[in-house]
Amino acid sequence: MMLMMLKKYLDILRRHRKIIPTPQPQNEKISYSTKPQMVDVSAAVIVPGFLMGESEFKPLAESLTKRGVPTVVVPLPAWHWIACCFGKKSFRPILVRVDRTVRHVTACIANNQDVVVPKLHYSGIDFCNEYFHNIYGPSADDNHDDASITQQHSASPPNICFAQFSPQRKLPSPSSTSDKEEMEYLPLSPINHDPSRVTTNIQPRIALIGHSAGGLVSRIYLSNRPYAAGRAYRGSEFIHSLVTLGTPHGNVQGPNMENIHWCNQEPPLSVRGLAIGAIGTPGHCSGSLTEGAYTFSTIPQKQNSNYHDDNDILMLDGDGLTTIESALSLKGENVEHKILQDVTHYPWSNAGIWGHLIEPELAKQHLEGKPWYGDDHIVDEWVGFIADHTNITSIK
Repeated sequence: MMLMMLKKYLDILRRHRKIIPTPQPQNEKISYSTKPQMVDVSAAVIVPGFLMGESEFKPLAESLTKRGVPTVVVPLPAWHWIACCFGKKSFRPILVRVDRTVRHVTACIANNQDVVVPKLHYSGIDFCNEYFHNIYGPSADDNHDDASITQQHSASPPNICFAQFSPQRKLPSPSSTSDKEEMEYLPLSPINHDPSRVTTNIQPRIALIGHSAGGLVSRIYLSNRPYAAGRAYRGSEFIHSLVTLGTPHGNVQGPNMENIHWCNQEPPLSVRGLAIGAIGTPGHCSGSLTEGAYTFSTIPQKQNSNYHDDNDILMLDGDGLTTIESALSLKGENVEHKILQDVTHYPWSNAGIWGHLIEPELAKQHLEGKPWYGDDHIVDEWVGFIADHTNITSIK
């Protein structure tokens, strides 16, 4: 009887706490003593922008899929971003979702399985746990020498699976030093819809597409540097190209801008990059939201200064939220820049009454035919950056 109770207890630990690894059949084990073969695949994951969700980017995913780049969106309802708001919260809750999605997609491709990303099961209790444990903002003082980063980077990769939320699992305390590296703000446990362990020595790499703040999240994900007193995601192991759509890459002064500064302390982008911005929405005639957003994304002329000349702001151009200067501030040897004409940041009129209330001028322009980054004929202008690079032109 005692043995049966002990076995049951160990099974619970494996499923819910991940303290004890579940034994795998011998033929599913992989030796990481040899470096896996990197294969760049024509597939992509989209990271929605701030306070935007999966449903708003499904048309873009379908458009890319029709053009030979099978694409999924991080399963992220817009309100999940609230866990990153107020009090200098970090992007770690969103990074967890991006990491799980990318690992799931690449594992499915490696195992020649259909790529179907399961939905997240998320309750109010999960949200409260996630919000109140997301207490670290990105630290500009995280200094880690190259040797420590190399040692962490060469460690055996974790098991690749997707996860659902389980409110039964308690989150580790942020004050626990031993938990900082692997602490995640989500209580995660395995689910049945699992692509299984990778059974080949091939490591597929896909493209990452970040819209607006999703581009900043993507840059953090690619980094080998620990973020927000937590883990380093090292996404470049799974990503061959990054495309950013209207992302404010330029350093700005002001509160809650630490994520941008953190990104710009990184070395030049280690993967291929395409920074896309737009013009045709000048600051002087596009409404108060555009004027305020351009003030936010404008790089001050004087270092360590918050001063902006109002006339300069009014003369700026961009996509309605991000100035062209900021959108093209992404740096790297393999980074390209692209300027689109008369393209808006977001399909404002598709947001219903909220789009017209928040930014009536931009909603009117979109309703009258002004395209955004994800419209079919605009996608044609930048999809080749992904499709023309890859070693494999299609996946299952």
